[in-house]
Order: sequence, then C-alpha cells, then structure tokens
Amino acid sequence: IRTTMAVDVGLLLSKVLGYAIVCGSGAVKLPQIINIVKAGNSRGVSITSYLLEMIGYIFAFSYPFNLGYPVSTYGENAFILAQDVVVVILIFFLADKKERWHPALFVAVMVVLLALMAAFVSGFVGMATITAAQAACVPIFTLSKFPQIVANFRSGSTGQLALVTYLLNFVGSVMRVFTTLKELGPDVVLLTGYGSAALLNGTILAQIIIYNYLGATKRATPAAATKKPRTKKNVKTN
Repeated sequence: IRTTMAVDVGLLLSKVLGYAIVCGSGAVKLPQIINIVKAGNSRGVSITSYLLEMIGYIFAFSYPFNLGYPVSTYGENAFILAQDVVVVILIFFLADKKERWHPALFVAVMVVLLALMAAFVSGFVGMATITAAQAACVPIFTLSKFPQIVANFRSGSTGQLALVTYLLNFVGSVMRVFTTLKELGPDVVLLTGYGSAALLNGTILAQIIIYNYLGATKRATPAAATKKPRTKKNVKTN
C-alpha cells in the first residue's frame, strides 16, 4: 500500500509540475520582450539563435504531439514557440541597420518555418522522420544557444537578455526531466533534449549573472579603491 501511495503521490506531483510549466511558459519570454521594447533596440540578442530555437521547438512539440502524450508533458513548447515569433519580429524591426536582414529574406524564412510546423503536426511527415527530428533537437538547441554564448563572451556583456527568462527556462528544463521520468518513463530522446536544454540555459544564465551583476561589482571595486578622499580647500577671505 505504501509503495502504491508513493507512486500516486509522485505522479500527482509530476502532473502538477507539468501543468505549472505549461501555464508558466505563457509568460516565460515576456521579460525578454519587455526588455527589447523598453530599450528600443535588440542589441545583444541574436536573431540566428532565436530562429534555430524556433526550429527546435517545432520538433520538440511535434514528437510528443504525434505520439499522443499528455499535454502536461510538452504543452509549453507551443507557447514558447509563439513567443519566439514575437521576439524574432522585434529583433528584425529594432536591429541596427548594419545587422538588419533584408525584408524579403526575413519573410521567406518565416514562411518556411510556418510550413515546417504545418507539415510536422498535420501527419504529412512520417513518425520515423519526426523521431529523427526530435533527436536532432539536441544539436539544434546547442547551435541556437552557441552564437549567443559566444557573443556574450566576446563582448563581456549580455545586452538586452533577460535574467528572469533564462532562469525560468533553466528551472523548467530541470523540472521537465523529472516529469518525463515520472509520466513517460526513460524516453531517452526527450530526456537528452531536456538535459541539454538545462545545461545551455544554465550557461547563459550564469553569463547574465556574472556580466551584469558580479562583473559590475568587480568593475566598480577598483574605481572605488582609487578614489582619493576629498579635502577641503582653504578659502581666503578679504
């Protein structure tokens, strides 16, 4: 009886966490969107990274969707994908002129991604291809985050990247490992994807903390140490 109760509690917790992730994902990119809008520019945010991430989320949504898995185990992928579209559009319109894509190229890329999504969720693409695409999520998400990680490292700054967004992404990925194990069992394809996502989001999260918080403290310390105490000058009066 104790074993059965323990398993039931574990599954219940997994369900609660799963739906919490799905509901919370509706606002996970909102801090990033707000940062870009407030700044009036998309400096430090890589459009290439976000486009690759969109491909990854299309595959990540399609695999469990076509297998008929519970929405609580993958629903956040659709919400994050929709928010990525908003971020990409903002990056396109608010990017510096030198970095802005040609409008025709941007539209073409977005149409291709829309067609890819339609093909994968409509049953037009076979399950073998969808499984291979899900397995490709690991290198895709790695490639999507790598340009951002390198850009952060080279500039020593994370620009308009939002701490809350990457914190939620990191925590959500770690929680997904738990919910996948509890509800779906050892699905190696999904677990590898969530594990790599946790590692990559954790790396960018660490960069944001180091460059925006610890880095600022370190830069301020030497300056503060070199300040000379102010001395009052004698003022001569007639």
